[in-house]
Amino acid sequence: MRPIKPLLNQISWDRGYPFSDKYDDIYYQDDVINETTHVFLDSNNLLKRWSSIEEREFNIGELGFGLGLNFFITLKNWIETKRKCSHLNFISFDKYAPKRKDIKKIQSLYPELKDVIELYLKYAPVLFGGINKIKIQEYNATLLLVIDNIEDGLDSVMHNKSMVDAWYFDGFDPRKNIDMWTTDVFLKVALLSHEKTSFGTYTSSGMVKRNLLECGFEVQKVKGFNKKRHMLAGTYIKNKKAHHSSYKVAVIGSGLAASIISKNLANNNCKVDVYEKNSEIASEASSNPWAAMYPKLALGDDPRSFFLIQSYFFALNFYIDNFKDFVNSGILFLSNSDHRKDWLDRLIKIDRSDVFEEIDKEVINDKNNISQSYSGVLCKFGGAISPKAVSAKCLNHKNITIHTNSEYKNHSIKNNKVYLNIKDYKNTDSYDYLVICSGTGIYNHVDKVNTMKGAIVGIDNNKLKDIKQPLNHSGYILPSQDQINWIGSSYEKGEEKLSDEALKDEILQKTKKIISFEEKNIKKFWSGVRTTTPDRLPLAGRLDHEKVYCIGALASRGLSFAPLLADFITCEVLGLFSPLRKDVKEALSPSRFKS
Repeated sequence: MRPIKPLLNQISWDRGYPFSDKYDDIYYQDDVINETTHVFLDSNNLLKRWSSIEEREFNIGELGFGLGLNFFITLKNWIETKRKCSHLNFISFDKYAPKRKDIKKIQSLYPELKDVIELYLKYAPVLFGGINKIKIQEYNATLLLVIDNIEDGLDSVMHNKSMVDAWYFDGFDPRKNIDMWTTDVFLKVALLSHEKTSFGTYTSSGMVKRNLLECGFEVQKVKGFNKKRHMLAGTYIKNKKAHHSSYKVAVIGSGLAASIISKNLANNNCKVDVYEKNSEIASEASSNPWAAMYPKLALGDDPRSFFLIQSYFFALNFYIDNFKDFVNSGILFLSNSDHRKDWLDRLIKIDRSDVFEEIDKEVINDKNNISQSYSGVLCKFGGAISPKAVSAKCLNHKNITIHTNSEYKNHSIKNNKVYLNIKDYKNTDSYDYLVICSGTGIYNHVDKVNTMKGAIVGIDNNKLKDIKQPLNHSGYILPSQDQINWIGSSYEKGEEKLSDEALKDEILQKTKKIISFEEKNIKKFWSGVRTTTPDRLPLAGRLDHEKVYCIGALASRGLSFAPLLADFITCEVLGLFSPLRKDVKEALSPSRFKS
């Protein structure tokens, strides 16, 4: 499976309800809302558990997402229930991704679910293979939709041991879809469960009951829904679930990654101290005044491909949900070289018209009031924003204290607490966790991290002022912001060390090859040092101690990478269900460069 091209549900509606020709089975009965309530919510005693158990996160696992009706019904009940649980996390596995047109048809058939389905359609504009983390933050709910073969999908989240609180087993009829109901599947389910994990399923199959018993579940045959005589329900009887409290956390740095993780931790009632060595926040790599988040979508099936795709669309939703000045304008890629044309042709051949669209040069020129010579491909998702503004907003939180002019030197661990050595500062505070996000400061903790200087130019030019969306060529041109078009970018390559003037000239010459303009009214110039790794993947994970984590080496992809990496490390610190596949987590680990 390639993440960029998941398999899609093939559904027939000619019988008046959704039907799977592949499995010769219906997706749901007519009275699906009451059936789901009986088979899944009631058998797992969810409403009572939500209202009586104080948990930071309640995890529901589901085998068989289908068209999402169980999730929509569960979300509706979650919203309407007075609860003590802080957050609902619904982890669903399916080999096939649902089509939006089928979800919309469901919406029209069940007006009582219209609002919750609208939330899904809003926050899940596109789906990809692997883990799709879809946050519905106004209701403290998340859908982790894992599109993969059932065993591979379960394997990909197996590092979340003993974390699922309730299961919905909702595959097609076991006689027609045996792969969903095997002992191997339930052994993996068991590893994700704990001693209070419950389950419900519509089937009363003897084979399913035997497989569940063999894997450590207590199983009861209970009254089925409506005219159905029996169904199965029960609990797992092994494994303790870890319980976590709020923590005091030190974060080094105040750029994108540091500010987003600080916000995440603060939102979870952690007290966060941010240490910034400069006199202002986000004054190094994240001081970039205006930047585009645009995709670098690999087309393979390796961990890098999964990460690039997942992080991009997670970031997109993060900016749309939290920053009103972020406009999802899309990103236009120009075919200004043979190499780029070949890559863009490959994107179109993937046949994801919901994401990519070919655009003629005439249309490009008319829309943006420019004159240039290339056709291109529009990625329908993306836009531009100020990284510094993102940092400032994220750090504006009652649970966050910012310490400027505070240069982190090193740390020590005593009695499982973290103590910081801050230059010229007598700091006796101790912390439960330390997260290092200091850009070049990561250099001292991880081997093989390199630095790279990059630059952009701000220009006031009439030939560029009507550009409506970021234009990506060998560099890029951003839409006007405060009457300035930012153009870029230029980076040092290898051991070469370039002056600001050389970087500025390279940017201007590169841009003039696309759109001819005079080199005047240059209003601003920005340069910054970024960190990178030999494999071009960022660093995110535990450092030398279980209490110390890092995020770094985001290179020029801070806007695209930081939200997901911050979410991942937040989950690691708080013991929440990880948003990353196991192989992606390993590919990002700082320890991968240790000899």
